[in-house]
Amino acid sequence: MNGIFAFAIWVEACQQLFIARDHLGVKPLFYAQVGSSIVFGSEINV
Repeated sequence: MNGIFAFAIWVEACQQLFIARDHLGVKPLFYAQVGSSIVFGSEINV
């Protein structure tokens, strides 16, 4: 894959989350566990 990207894929069948970003790290990817949830984004908003 070429370009600037960050994405996540949830696989319901095996309850797994796959998160990826561009190989150069241009697009940031922040993530955190909040309670029983995972939140993610390219910016940190409070």
